[in-house]
Amino acid sequence: MLDSSEQDCAEPRLIIVHATSVHVFTDNRIFFKMCRSAVARNHDVHLLAQSCHDRDEEAEIDGVHVHLFARPKNRSHRVLLLGWRLFRHARMRPAHVYHIHDPELIPFFLILSFQGRRVIFDMHENLRVAASRAWIPRALRPLAGKLFNLMIDVSLRRFPVIFAETSYKSSFPSIKESVDILNYPDLRDFPRDPLAMPKETAIGYMGRLSEGRGILKILTALRILKDRGEGVRFDCIGNTALGSEQKKIDEKIESLGIGDLCRFLGYKTPQEGYKVLGSCMVGIAVLEPHENYVESYPTKLFEYMALGLPVVASNFPLYQRIVEGEACGLCVDPSRPEELADAVLFLVKNRTAAAEMGLRGMAAVRERYSWKHEFEKLDRFYSKQITGIHPAG
Repeated sequence: MLDSSEQDCAEPRLIIVHATSVHVFTDNRIFFKMCRSAVARNHDVHLLAQSCHDRDEEAEIDGVHVHLFARPKNRSHRVLLLGWRLFRHARMRPAHVYHIHDPELIPFFLILSFQGRRVIFDMHENLRVAASRAWIPRALRPLAGKLFNLMIDVSLRRFPVIFAETSYKSSFPSIKESVDILNYPDLRDFPRDPLAMPKETAIGYMGRLSEGRGILKILTALRILKDRGEGVRFDCIGNTALGSEQKKIDEKIESLGIGDLCRFLGYKTPQEGYKVLGSCMVGIAVLEPHENYVESYPTKLFEYMALGLPVVASNFPLYQRIVEGEACGLCVDPSRPEELADAVLFLVKNRTAAAEMGLRGMAAVRERYSWKHEFEKLDRFYSKQITGIHPAG
């Protein structure tokens, strides 16, 4: 439930339309943070997204008007057909602000912008590296990158932009108006007293599973710990993006003989996931040094801190600034699973030190890294965009 004390009926009531063709409608940043926080501020919020089914659906969830469109058959259908359907629906819905979350929606919503609608683009990742994605044929990546960057540079001159990371801004000097809205935890969704939850000898992970996010190194570290006589369980919340990634994970678990130590729990809502993580002893965020990870904070890092868990994270300077600066965990070389195993073992064996790290991390989130402060910036940014205008229709 949302805290009704956050509502401020004295403020103007805005109509806000969020649109995403890529993310599930329950995306943590879009639905659980942005949409629900705006509802709590007494705004009228609509979310347009793809359905999990082959049919259109509508519902009101936590005060958010959710409009779901039939699941696309493939990537081309998503980019072209679903994008067009989201645009058509948005065009027919008067709003103060149209907040889009995917670059593939930019060409459609440029039309709304030229019609005088107020469109904001939310950059969830650094788009300069988007053309290096594995699904783009290698021979086409240089040309695709040039065309994509040209489209972004031209289009985003018309849109105010929200950066999900402070580091993205330097890659886009032509953007005229922007704000940084970081993906910090929404403390309303966390257990009231996470430190009171009984702890088990387990490490926790929450988020998308992939080799680049360190899942294979984590599994190898579990085998190292098992060889040392330490049966540390792995509680994993999240899904893989590709079937091939899941096959790699399954084969790795079988070859290492650690199936008895792994609990793969699939997707869970943030509230459900935090309950599982709260019973773990350590939170893991050992992403590999890919360009988009090195300069981006993993949301899970702050979620672990909010739960009072000591964290083990990659030794990137950006991560070290938080983990070592707040003295809330340990940083390791993500390419060396033996370092990860050593760090986990230290925290499991030194519970007093681990608990003190967890307390420092939790205090830091409450004081400096919570979503409440980020939403205040977002709400002011909305208000700045619509000052003196009426909902466009």
